[in-house]
Amino acid sequence: MALPKINDPNTGWNVEIGDRVGPLDAYGLLSGVGRPCRLGHLAG
Repeated sequence: MALPKINDPNTGWNVEIGDRVGPLDAYGLLSGVGRPCRLGHLAG
């Protein structure tokens, strides 16, 4: 989802998974907190 107020081209994330089969979850670490934040899920 794109937000108009966030317009820095260096913001966001992308993943390439190739020929992977099955579900996949992506997580990021919150700056200064160190705990994971779920970014997305692919059902596979």
